[in-house]
Amino acid sequence: MHFFDQQGAEQCLLEAISKGKRKIQIFASLVKPPLFDSAACLESLSCFARSSRSAYMEILIEDQRIFLECYPALLALSQRLTGHIEIRSVPVDIRSGTACFLIGDLSALWLVPNKAYLSGTYQPSAKIQASQYADRFLYFWERSKQPEELRRLSF
Repeated sequence: MHFFDQQGAEQCLLEAISKGKRKIQIFASLVKPPLFDSAACLESLSCFARSSRSAYMEILIEDQRIFLECYPALLALSQRLTGHIEIRSVPVDIRSGTACFLIGDLSALWLVPNKAYLSGTYQPSAKIQASQYADRFLYFWERSKQPEELRRLSF
């Protein structure tokens, strides 16, 4: 399924999130428009994270300053659900900077290959492609860390 605008991208994104049962991985280099901070997306991510004890979401970002500016509600959600959502920042020296993708349960793949253009594909059952992007995600995840600015505040 292809999408070519914000409405199509969000519709496919919501479907991808709703199909997730155990693990969602998001490589969120897409900054504008902030699809992951829309009310509908946040509701869907929240439902996923609360759906079971084993539901877990990993989010990789490239620029924490822009993330803080564009995704305050997603950050707040991750701080409330620390046992289900973890956000890490990719080190500057290995950033790729072009693609944005979501992998659901190592099967579904929502992909924007170039963040400059809000067009891409959603494949609800693409195990081979999802596995390739999951390997890429794992490479970045293992080399990333959680920035101080994104940690949960303790009072």
